Amino acid sequence: MDAGVAAFGGAVLAFAGTIAGQMLTQRGATRARETEFREQEASRQAQAAAERDASNFELRRACYVEFTTATRQYISSMNHSIRMLRDQGYDTPEFSLDEAKRIYTDRFSELQLTAPSNLHHMSEQLNRSLARQYYEVKKLAADESPAAGVRAALKAKDRLWVEYEDLLLELRRDLGVE
Repeated sequence: MDAGVAAFGGAVLAFAGTIAGQMLTQRGATRARETEFREQEASRQAQAAAERDASNFELRRACYVEFTTATRQYISSMNHSIRMLRDQGYDTPEFSLDEAKRIYTDRFSELQLTAPSNLHHMSEQLNRSLARQYYEVKKLAADESPAAGVRAALKAKDRLWVEYEDLLLELRRDLGVE
């Protein structure tokens, strides 16, 4: 009987060992699947973040290009208007200056929504300077003898270009262009 009990005990132990081994193997496989799932999820999230960053970068880049183009056009329109007043002494063509101002204003609004906050101060300063210059040009156009004002406006336009170049440099830095 001892041999029978020993055989039965051995069979029970073998069976329990087999079951325990299967349970441990299954548990290990489950952990491996969970780890793989977490790694895949982290990879998907990292890829989505990278795509979002790339999309935001392209959005900022496009906005900066449009803003700088509109700003150059606006400043150039004001310069052209000032030169016309200086050389010919009559009203400037309203459409080109006003249209350039409208386009600039639209692009400035986009910049305010797109650019990081560190660029807002510089862009707002440039915007105020452009507004002052615009109203000076309009005032000169209405003046019957704008000669003195034209000289002051010509000096002020040089400051506009400096402010524009400073902002342009910061926009380029934001995009990683040095």
